[in-house]
Amino acid sequence: MTHYIAMGGEHGCLPDNCSSYRSEEDAIGGMDCIYELTNKQKRELRVQGLTELTRKQGGAYCEVSECDCSEPWEHDEMGSRNDWPEYFDEEDEDETR
Repeated sequence: MTHYIAMGGEHGCLPDNCSSYRSEEDAIGGMDCIYELTNKQKRELRVQGLTELTRKQGGAYCEVSECDCSEPWEHDEMGSRNDWPEYFDEEDEDETR
């Protein structure tokens, strides 16, 4: 299943934050909550997947990329398998309990 990875921070460093989302709009919304993006920056994220930030926004860039791996919680520093139940069938759920 497709999901979206949103991250932001300083160029040349590990991201300051990284999260996974079910939709591109949710990912952009997550970045907007953190960096208070302008409409132009949100549009750039939709079209290019990347936007540059200003100093006062607290980072140098943020990006949103599409991913189709089988473990979206691995992208999210605060996430867990339990946040993504649609990735498991009933047999898998019984094994994790």
